[in-house]
Amino acid sequence: MAIEPRPVFFIDGKQIDCSTKQINDAPVSIRGFTVKWGRSEYASSAQSPASVDVHMIDSTGEWSRRIRENRAIGSKVMVRWIILKSPDVPEQIERVLFRGRVQKATAKPLKSFSPEGVRRWEIILTCADRTAEMGNATAGPADWPRETMLDRAVRVRDLGTVAGSDIKEVYFAPEWARYQCAPLKVENKTALSLMADLYTSIAADTYTYDPHSNVVRQAIRFSQPMTIHLGSFDNDRGGVYPVPSDIVYDGKTYPGVSLGACELIGEPEVVADPATDINRLECTWDDQSTGHQTYTTVKENINPGDSRRVLSWNSWYDDGYIIDPLIDAVWNRQREEGRRPRHPDIKTFWSKTFPTLRMAEWVLQAWENTRPAYIAGSMAYEWLLGDQPGYAPIVAPLGGETTYNPKKGWQVVFHVHWIHNTTPTPPPVTWQGIRQKKTTTTTPTAPWWWALIGKQPTPVTVGEYTPDRDLTWGHVAEKAGYRFGNSVTWGDMKHVPNDDGAQIQDHLT
Repeated sequence: MAIEPRPVFFIDGKQIDCSTKQINDAPVSIRGFTVKWGRSEYASSAQSPASVDVHMIDSTGEWSRRIRENRAIGSKVMVRWIILKSPDVPEQIERVLFRGRVQKATAKPLKSFSPEGVRRWEIILTCADRTAEMGNATAGPADWPRETMLDRAVRVRDLGTVAGSDIKEVYFAPEWARYQCAPLKVENKTALSLMADLYTSIAADTYTYDPHSNVVRQAIRFSQPMTIHLGSFDNDRGGVYPVPSDIVYDGKTYPGVSLGACELIGEPEVVADPATDINRLECTWDDQSTGHQTYTTVKENINPGDSRRVLSWNSWYDDGYIIDPLIDAVWNRQREEGRRPRHPDIKTFWSKTFPTLRMAEWVLQAWENTRPAYIAGSMAYEWLLGDQPGYAPIVAPLGGETTYNPKKGWQVVFHVHWIHNTTPTPPPVTWQGIRQKKTTTTTPTAPWWWALIGKQPTPVTVGEYTPDRDLTWGHVAEKAGYRFGNSVTWGDMKHVPNDDGAQIQDHLT
């Protein structure tokens, strides 16, 4: 049931072939690429546009004409991955991995020639995502008036549109939308810098660009309600892992997956520094009740003899009744999940296939969001947070590098951070509680793949145990349907609740 996502390039709406079949008739892309995206630190509000280098071979002279006629820079570039229609995939699936424009074009002669004797050239296109275009829209000279944060966000978006960004929306949490912002001097400021200031104003936060939906979103706090259950979604027929529930935020669902530490590359290095132990906040703002005089509001908790570790920012809001809860929100973030030392980067092995669409979408999204991943057998977690309530070995990506190699497939390096679970921790499952049971008339009584091989399950009725679906360590034993994944330890079971969470869910899509 493995699926194979394949990359597809488009330049100015025209698909670029990713093989040598048309090498003499049109520019083709036969090399891999790396999309660099997001940020590396949870405490940082710094953000920069995602980028990718596209390599093509041109035997036709098309790109010499483009460069000569000033039609190369600014060309629209889109990188999608597609899953072709097949018996397991009823309809073709497409997702946008990168959306942007050419910022730089470099041409280099090659030593190969077309059958007609025309020298081939390598064309390297350095591209940045659509937020980069907002850096070419300058505001002013008139100051912006006092207005709500929602109106100001629309103003920032529209300013970027003038420069050709075509970004549809600039989203942020609705609870911040209706409050008033102070008048703002914007002369010589770009839409990109103003967008960064907008999200910094909202709880010292940052933004992320969603290339598939072509919208900018507020970076969601890594403190969310979650539950954990046992799930099988691999193509090894039997591997079971703890899986976090999906996270739903502002109407959008971020699917949860499980990754085995044994199936990831990297050293379990844990890093703590001043940014992971902020003890003083300083928010500077203009108070409308005093004619917009500038004030700095402070919140701190510094132990005697300790040093200051300060997070400071400016906010556009102009009333104390919003500044106070804003500072509380920043404090809660910095003193909860923001206080945890950095999780080590995680790196996947090269692979051309994924067991399910859910896993492919988790790995091949090149933007920050709260899609959770449980890291089974995490050494870093056990050492650092193994006895901490509210934390399981669950992380979400901040940024990374998504690489495609035509021979090896996909590999991704993720910068990740811990997710704090706001759901109270229930009693953990016992060995007896792991036994699988038929709880309804539609509950499966055998592993999902038995139907594929024509194997018949043992007849059971509602309320009875289903031994064909029971778990074992190591290889699947006779009359046992599932095994724990190679990375799962008994310590992982303390995060699985002693209720329906122990009943295996088959994630087959």
